Amino acid sequence: ILRHRPQSRLTDTVVSSAVAALGSLLADAQRYPAWVIGSSGDDATEHLAHRLAHVGRFLDCLLGNENTMKAFTASDGHQLLRQLVSSPCLPYNLMCFPHGHPLQAVFRILSTFCGKDAQSVAEEMLVEATTQIVQARSAIASSSLLGMSDPIAVLRDVSHEQLDGFLRPLSKLCNT
Repeated sequence: ILRHRPQSRLTDTVVSSAVAALGSLLADAQRYPAWVIGSSGDDATEHLAHRLAHVGRFLDCLLGNENTMKAFTASDGHQLLRQLVSSPCLPYNLMCFPHGHPLQAVFRILSTFCGKDAQSVAEEMLVEATTQIVQARSAIASSSLLGMSDPIAVLRDVSHEQLDGFLRPLSKLCNT
């Protein structure tokens, strides 16, 4: 319905509801515990990754025209999405699945619409993530594990904090 209508109250209502839902998901994500490598059993995030897949499919349809895209970006919906996929409670490789996560299509649409703004945000994220990776690598290299030649053994034996400090920004590079 929204694809073939000009800007209207209906567009504003649907987009503001979608942005409010993203805000609610972000609030949920902030209260969940951090994701831990090798965690199994119950999902402490109440299946947040699956809920984000459904949100991605919905937004892929919703953001199909310029009016809804303008309303979404004016409401900072794109910023909420970026914060959501970077949440520590989600797996590092959430957006790197072989068949793609539905939010990847949404980010492609947003990057096309936002143009240079999206490009500058992506550049800032890349610089920040690269700096964090270099710092984390330095911390790992300065540890007593430096003499080990097997990188898998090094990663297995570092602390969870060091590993998280390395893998979290690395995943941001994939997500950007």
